[in-house]
Amino acid sequence: MLDIITLIGIIIGIILIIYSSKKQNRVLRNIGIFIILICLIYVVPSFLKGFAQGFVEGASSVEFH
Repeated sequence: MLDIITLIGIIIGIILIIYSSKKQNRVLRNIGIFIILICLIYVVPSFLKGFAQGFVEGASSVEFH
C-alpha cells in the first residue's frame, strides 16, 4: 500500500513540474520537486535494506575455492 502511495506521489510531482513549466510558475515547480524528494527519501531506507540483504544472501551462497 505504501508503495502505491509513493508512486502516486512521484506521478503527482512530475505532473506538477510539467504543468508549472508550461505556465512558468516557480512555486508549483518547487512543490513538485519537494513531493518527489519526500517520496524518494521515504523509499531509500527500505531499498538499501533490501539491497544489503540480497548482497549478503548472494555472497553467502557463493563457494570460494
